[in-house]
Amino acid sequence: MWIFLCNVIDNNQLVIYNKSKIITGGDYLKVNTQKSEDGNIITIIENNCFFTMMFSGNLDLYWIFESQSENKDKILYITKENYFVYSLFEELYNNISNCNLYNIDPSEMAIVHSLEELKKLKKLKSQLNSSLRHDSRYKELFQNDKIIWISDDRDYEFIDRVEITKEEDQIKLHFLREKMRTKDQSFGTGSGPITIRFRNHGSAYTPFNGLFMNVYNKFDSYNPYDKQIHIEEYLYKVKIGSKAYVTYGGK
Repeated sequence: MWIFLCNVIDNNQLVIYNKSKIITGGDYLKVNTQKSEDGNIITIIENNCFFTMMFSGNLDLYWIFESQSENKDKILYITKENYFVYSLFEELYNNISNCNLYNIDPSEMAIVHSLEELKKLKKLKSQLNSSLRHDSRYKELFQNDKIIWISDDRDYEFIDRVEITKEEDQIKLHFLREKMRTKDQSFGTGSGPITIRFRNHGSAYTPFNGLFMNVYNKFDSYNPYDKQIHIEEYLYKVKIGSKAYVTYGGK
């Protein structure tokens, strides 16, 4: 397995990202981060598709999808070629599909003084998670093995949504836009980036919005200079017969 360290030489990327840093990437997928007053702006780049996650000044999370190619379906595939990124979205999918929101917090463990108390706490968390399966918000969010998040901005002309499915060795993110139905108009499409809002307060999908915020926050724990390749990433690249590339860019 060969690993090459190189600069980004694509002219378009240099123009767009000359003030930022490509922190990791594979043959196709790269991750770009920029600092802002409100937090990191994270952009996943794959085949001229740009998927950005950012925390806004209104204290809400946004996912923004834009394509510079003929990607009419507006689909982004996150594969195991970058296992760090893949693992975050796989965890998101699994936690929602399994209704796994409530877990034992380390602060709760500090007040557990016996095995019996621990069993009771585990049982409570399990009951809380089980109860969510019957919640209308969960039934709206997870349908037919698919996560369907309609943007919390539902009072505008266009309704944007993202559908997330788990496939073999990859997570599929499908971004869609529909025009709101009026008396004189049917559903249509709008141009421009698709923007998905995740309200931290007042979301239509509370408490599941917190899981999406977790994905954003966990990018902070990533070490861009870690040259080690995860075994799952290695096996995936062997499976598809590709060489491994890890790409870094300058500031």
